[in-house]
Amino acid sequence: MSGQQIVVGVYLVIVCFTGIAVYLTAGAVDEINAPRFVFLIEFPANRLGLATSSALTIAVVLGVLSDLVMMISERLDDAKLNN
Repeated sequence: MSGQQIVVGVYLVIVCFTGIAVYLTAGAVDEINAPRFVFLIEFPANRLGLATSSALTIAVVLGVLSDLVMMISERLDDAKLNN
């Protein structure tokens, strides 16, 4: 198993865990305001809408960060091999 596969696996586990945790936690709240993704896309004001919005937000943020880490690590590996 390569390092990239491990990063993708951890990424998927975190995104799924976030969606499930928010869905279960939202059951304890009486009133849920309609969540918005990137302040533009409005989701329904229910448990599923809140969980979807939260999981999507985490997916985008972690996706961008993990892509940056993988891109930088590939360049550092290439720089060490060329020297």
